[in-house]
Amino acid sequence: MEQQTLLLVDDDPSFLYGMRRALYQQPYRVFTAKSGQEAISVLKELKVQVVVSDYKMPKMNGLCLLKRIKQSNPHIILIMLTGYADVGVLVEAINEVGLFKFLVKPVKIELFKRSIISAMDLVKAREAGVASHSESIRKMLLAELEQYYPGITSLPPRDKEGYYIIGPEYS
Repeated sequence: MEQQTLLLVDDDPSFLYGMRRALYQQPYRVFTAKSGQEAISVLKELKVQVVVSDYKMPKMNGLCLLKRIKQSNPHIILIMLTGYADVGVLVEAINEVGLFKFLVKPVKIELFKRSIISAMDLVKAREAGVASHSESIRKMLLAELEQYYPGITSLPPRDKEGYYIIGPEYS
């Protein structure tokens, strides 16, 4: 089995440098790109298993980049970083690109490393034919979202007219 490859995409060179340094002892190759367009060029040249992209970048935001990657390379595991915790962006990323993780900046280095290790473990499991990709990722993301925003993934019951029943047990 060839060495696994990670691509980090962010328009902030110091952030890329710091994350690359944080991952220097990991058993996979780490490449960086400073824009969505540069990331697409890297993906044409290299076989990459995991892409971590910032959301807010000039010209092409991270969500647009991840959508393009998903269309051309559906096997790549996608992680998004952002300093702007926008639930709408998160939901769109989960539904449209099958996002593996959504991390909010400033991200703790240990959480970042664990997220990459989990993604690489999923790559190994898929290569061994053990993991179903999209449904397991979706369930994991929804569970994680529920931790940060309790109740967001479920709605209270409806009455016979279709209105939601709101009570103290549902708030």
